[in-house]
Order: sequence, then C-alpha cells, then structure tokens
Amino acid sequence: MSRFQSERSVISKILITASLIALNCFALLALINIAIWGYYKISDSFANENKFEKAPMRYKKSNEALEKLFPQLSRSDIDQLIHDCRRIIQEYDTYTQFKEAPYKTRFVNVDVNGFRHSRNQGPWPPNKNDFVIFFFGGSTSFGYGVPDNETVASHLQEILTRKLGLPVRIYNFGRATYFSSQERILFEKLLLDGHVPNMAFFMDGINEFIIFDGEPGYTKQFKKFMQESDIPLSRRILNELPVYKLINGLYKPMDSKVSQGLPKDGGNSNLSGPELLRNVIQRYHSNKRIIEAISRDYGITSVFVWQPMPLYGYDVSHHIFRDFDYDSFSPHLKGGYEFVSAIPDYRNLGQNFIWLADMQRNANQTLYVSAFHYSPAMSKTVASSIAEAVITRNLVPAHSTITPGVVSMSGSEQPTVSEAQTRN
Repeated sequence: MSRFQSERSVISKILITASLIALNCFALLALINIAIWGYYKISDSFANENKFEKAPMRYKKSNEALEKLFPQLSRSDIDQLIHDCRRIIQEYDTYTQFKEAPYKTRFVNVDVNGFRHSRNQGPWPPNKNDFVIFFFGGSTSFGYGVPDNETVASHLQEILTRKLGLPVRIYNFGRATYFSSQERILFEKLLLDGHVPNMAFFMDGINEFIIFDGEPGYTKQFKKFMQESDIPLSRRILNELPVYKLINGLYKPMDSKVSQGLPKDGGNSNLSGPELLRNVIQRYHSNKRIIEAISRDYGITSVFVWQPMPLYGYDVSHHIFRDFDYDSFSPHLKGGYEFVSAIPDYRNLGQNFIWLADMQRNANQTLYVSAFHYSPAMSKTVASSIAEAVITRNLVPAHSTITPGVVSMSGSEQPTVSEAQTRN
C-alpha cells in the first residue's frame, strides 16, 4: 500500500469515527430532549388535571349531588352534559382575544357567529320584525354546566316573550372569563358589523374581580409572541429545546387554555387592598358609561346586571362546592363584593342597573352546578328577577307594546311605578 493510500485510509477512518461520534451525540441530544419534554408533558398533564379538580367545573361524570339539580335528566344525560361542557374549546377572536369556537353537541351549541343557542333560537342576522336583545357576560352568562335551554338568556327570552307579548329573540354572547372591557369591545364589534339590537344586557360582577388587572386571559401569550417576532429562527429553535430551557431554568408548566372561569397565572397589578378594589369598580363604571353613550346614539336600551355569586349573600352550607379553594382561585372576589355593597355610590347606578347580589339570602337550597355556575333553577330565578326589574322600571323601549309608567327612585329605594299595564 502506498503512502498516499495509507494517509487516505487514516483520514477516512477519522471521518467515519467523527461522523459516528456526531451522529451519536445528535441522537443522545435528541433522546435527552425527548425525555425532558416527555417528563414535563406528563407533569403538565397531572398539573392540569389537578387544576381541573380544583376548578369550577371539576366533575367528570354524574353524581348524587348533581342529579338533584337536574331532575329531568337521567344519569347518562348528565354524563353527556358534563362531557359536552368540558370539551368546549376556544379560538382566536379579533380585539377580544378569544371566544368559544363553533360547537355542536346534544346539550351545548355555539353558533358560528359567536353566540350560544337558546330554546327557539332566532336566526342570524336577526329578523327586523323581532324584538332583539344581545346578552353579554362571562361563563355564567354562557351557561357552563347547563343545557342550551337552561341558561339565564334562554329563560329570559321565554319570560319576556310571555310578559311583553313581543317576539323576543335573545342572542347569548356570554363567553368564558369575559369581563366588562371585553364585553364592551364585543358590543362595539357587533355594531360595526351592522347588528343593532333593541336592548343589550350585560351581566357582570364575578369576573371583574377575577380579572382584576384588566388584562384578558391570553395577554401573556400574546406578549410573548410579539417579543419573539424579531428573534432569528435559529435562536427561536434553540430557545424551544427542552434541554436549553432546563439548563436556563426556563422550563415552567405549559399554559393551559382559559376555560370555564379558570384564572390566569399571576397578575401585573401593583395595587392592593381597597385601592385595587376601587380600581376594579372604576373600570367597570367607565365601561358602563361608554356602553351607555354608544347605546344612546344607536337608540339601544342598555341594562346592567350585577350577578349573584356564592361567596356573598348565600348560605354556603347548602353549597355542594363549599370546599372549593376560592381564596387561591380569586383572592379579591369575596372582598370585592363586600366592598361594592358597603358603598352606595358603587351600586346605585341608575334605573338601568339591576343589583341581584342579595337575591339569594333566603335561599335554602343548592343553587350552583359548580363553584360559580348556576343550576337550571337558579338560572331561571336570575332571569325572572331581571325580567321583573326591566318591566317594573319601564326599561323596555317606548316603541314596544309596554304602556309607559312614571318611575321614581331615590338612593337604594325600590322603584315605585304608576299603574303601568301590559297589552297582551
């Protein structure tokens, strides 16, 4: 063998050895990344499962406590209802960040146009001959945990149709974790698209204090997306490697979707105590004023409902979710309601503001299908209370068949109405 051939053979062996070493290193690195990814994926799965166990909708199947709330449904029906509610997903929505995606099941149906169906759901776009109401709010307005025909909006449509003698059609735009700022924006979007209702209802309270910093649920993810938009692709790939995250202490539990009232992680508010609560209420009042100004210009009657919730004015001994960790889930909720209740200027906001936080003080029964969401009976009671206030306060627009009455109201007094009659 010549010297040249000998040197060529040595070089070939070196290259082969180097290639094998590189290949083995690459394979080892891949296995390490897969192992780390798998470990955290399993950990995330357990963490999310534990989070769901502590979340408002923690039941996976029917049980005796829930069966009492659904006397018309069989055990298998309740299983299906829970299945339908737990598998709702969210998708991107302009300006408001997210919404419930179109969904069609036996008990829960979300229209492609963004509203949940009610009993005898009206068409979209709404019929001009109908008395059209848009209903906004969070997951309690959407009606997580109950069928389409048992939501507050569905019951309210039936009650108002019967009492007013009008072809009332309510469109339920309630969405999980929405608070007044998102509802205002959604309302504006609908008007921009040319959909102008006769009335608009906004049912709030709970999420005002859960989303206390005023930032919608996916804000953190959107910020991260914008921060990484100018980073080179190679660096972004490196940043996403599990081993890189582990070495740099960047591996944290994966963000789960904002669903059915699950709280955001953390919050960027530097406020605390009364100052924080006051800031929340001022934000709500500002949104109310903006909505009212827009509504006046469009000839819409806007109505605002401060909803009941289990931590205020309710005997929790009847609450099947009394062991729920409310303090960790939303540390400002109970104090927030007490704060609003204690200051008349915060809850006496005019004829179109309906305070329902005290409506369950004498209720000696189970009213919730989860830590926050209303039972069918409670949904109907809330709807009845809203309808009664709307009618006695003559909030129905003048072009309807309601005969106007003279209403006087001072401070926290109940409205007194002259003998206004309805024409059937």
